[in-house]
Amino acid sequence: MEKKNGQKLIKHVKGLFSEKCKSTGSIEFVFPPCKNENADMCWISNSMANVQFKKLGESSTMPKIKKKHKKTSAVTWFKELDMVQGTLDIGSVDDDAVSPGWASWYFGKVSRHASEEWLLSPGYPKGTFLIRQGEAAPDTYTLSVRDCDELRGYLVKHYKIHKETNNDGLPCIEYYYITPKRRFRSLQDLVTNYSESPDGLCCKLLQACLKPRSLLWAFERGNPDEFHTERESIVLIKKLGSGQFAEVWLGSWHGSRQVAVKIQKRDAVTTSAFLDESQILKQLQHINVIKLLAVSSETEPIYILTEYMPNGRLSMYLREGKGKDLSVTQLLWIAAQIAEGMCYMEKEKFVHRNLGARNILVGEGNNVKIAGLGMTKVVDDPDFNFRRGLKMAIKWMAPEVLLCNKYSTKADIWSYGIVLIEIFTYGKEPYEGMGSKEAFELVQKGYRIPKPDICPREVYDVILSCWNCNPPPRPSFDFLNTFLHDYQPTS
Repeated sequence: MEKKNGQKLIKHVKGLFSEKCKSTGSIEFVFPPCKNENADMCWISNSMANVQFKKLGESSTMPKIKKKHKKTSAVTWFKELDMVQGTLDIGSVDDDAVSPGWASWYFGKVSRHASEEWLLSPGYPKGTFLIRQGEAAPDTYTLSVRDCDELRGYLVKHYKIHKETNNDGLPCIEYYYITPKRRFRSLQDLVTNYSESPDGLCCKLLQACLKPRSLLWAFERGNPDEFHTERESIVLIKKLGSGQFAEVWLGSWHGSRQVAVKIQKRDAVTTSAFLDESQILKQLQHINVIKLLAVSSETEPIYILTEYMPNGRLSMYLREGKGKDLSVTQLLWIAAQIAEGMCYMEKEKFVHRNLGARNILVGEGNNVKIAGLGMTKVVDDPDFNFRRGLKMAIKWMAPEVLLCNKYSTKADIWSYGIVLIEIFTYGKEPYEGMGSKEAFELVQKGYRIPKPDICPREVYDVILSCWNCNPPPRPSFDFLNTFLHDYQPTS
């Protein structure tokens, strides 16, 4: 840091703060956090419109002061100001290093739809929030908050943040407010206020929403592994279940968000095979497909972090949870969501190969997501067909898979027909009372599971079309998605 004479600046600052700065003392100016700050600096994230400072334990604000440089325009920050000697410690950071993106709650230019999708992700409590750039004008902002309604469940409420500039004096002063009665000199002040009290909002601001990876790229320098997370950021809370290749735990990530942690069973699967699912999830981005959050792979066992779905597997939810009381309309809604997620995978040329109610996860409001993607493959993958020795759920498999080890999207269609039976029987196992071998032999002879009592006839006819012994005539997920979203059951 270079020592420079700041007499002119000192005179200007003394004129602005003559009442506050009469005595000799040290004033500390603090800016939003950046990666190049000195350890002994106190950094506060704010709106860039104001520089906050502290003097002898007091707090106040002053407008930002810019110093022009020959090569670049930079915001200049001032650490210590001696009011008697008139000397100044000056350092500077680039404009982009003090952008709003360094605030954990600032998401930049994102749409209303995207903010709602992120805030409604499972695992966030009421009061989770973010601030984004307004869509109408670049110099406006919107506060988006996750709330909970007794009738509608979780939802997102949006509040426009107004910005007003007072040009009466020099320098100009900017204010931020949601209601004119409560004005703030920075966005950070606004966030602090509503974190202490709702003050007219739907609830207090509790915690910032975690930034999606795409936003972190935009705000961070360098090009680190986009999904990497340190093992220290994960806390295991309780074991949720165990499968062929992994255990699944409820965990906490960065101390704020509940996540599902899939932990590799090292004696059951190789590291590369275990990571296959995370590689698939990186390519799939849909509201009805479970979302990958992070991977911790610096040491074994490997941890894969995904969204936590509090109501667990659909099969158990329908059989033993709140799902056993769902109406036909609500069951159709679940079926439609699965069809929509599979329609997306179909268009992206992925086949699931292990579709069943056991691999559908349920969140709040009967929202569901497709999971269990460890066997998922791209259609033209050279390792597309099943490897010998892999455990398979026979009762969900299409005949051509069991007879010829051949898979296609049409085989997923067959499995989806079985999922619909699971849904309309409230989670009962298909071919109840039969073993896998017996069920397969009967299917080859033309047997099909009878219509469940509550399943509408039109829906069952579609189910039967999913079980055509010849794959090509089976419907597409595009058709199933449209049919189930449009279908209205008769009373």
